[in-house]
Amino acid sequence: MEELTGEGAESVRVLRFDGSSGYLSLGNAEELQLEGALTIEACVKNEGSTRQGQSAMPHRNIVAHGHDRRNEVFLRINLFSQQYEIGCWVGATDATHMAAFKIPDEDSGAWVHLAGTYDGEAWNLYRNGVRVAHTKAGVGAVKVAGAEWAVGAKGGGGDRWFHGCVACVHLWGRARSREEIASTMKSGPTGSEDGLLRYWPMNDGGGKSVGEQTSGEDGSIKGGCSWVAATLETVERKDSAGFYELLGVVKVASPALHLALSRSIW
Repeated sequence: MEELTGEGAESVRVLRFDGSSGYLSLGNAEELQLEGALTIEACVKNEGSTRQGQSAMPHRNIVAHGHDRRNEVFLRINLFSQQYEIGCWVGATDATHMAAFKIPDEDSGAWVHLAGTYDGEAWNLYRNGVRVAHTKAGVGAVKVAGAEWAVGAKGGGGDRWFHGCVACVHLWGRARSREEIASTMKSGPTGSEDGLLRYWPMNDGGGKSVGEQTSGEDGSIKGGCSWVAATLETVERKDSAGFYELLGVVKVASPALHLALSRSIW
């Protein structure tokens, strides 16, 4: 395993999804049957195709509730339109309500912090702490009784496979502000924040489960997932004269991780 080097360096392993069978089962607890306001957050490294126009099974779920053929709540990538999407699908009306943002070229194979909210009036999408999409909608999160929450696929697997790494998954029962999203992007939640429902750091490093930090309801790894070693890259920011450290594969849910992420974002 390749080790990180430099200040705060340590050897770490994070979870990677193979894009064809692997996902993380998060269960379907009653308190996670969200309606209306919510926030979903995750750090993602997309290794899937960047070719636009893939109409066959274009959706790749990062974090999703369902679908159960009736409803779905999702934070995902759409390979057909090459965009990030946060929103819901209501089966009764076959209507999708969401905010979307075109994926920048530099996000391919790089770590990006994504957060999506519904605030009672609109779906909002944040990339690296900056709001990049805002779409008014009368429908927010919807109940999904017949399928679980999952990372890397639809609830229960079988479709919408994500290819790459996902870390620092947070679920909140309210819409967080830009300032709040930016603050935990740097340091991670403490566990005592208002509205925090679940927090999976996803830096366990091995085994078939992923520890949860608020309720203790760990996630269960299914199918083609692997723990991968951390590496460190140095990249030049286009909007800065200096160089910033950016984790190619990062240790998550620790001050070192969020410091590294903040270096790549701010």
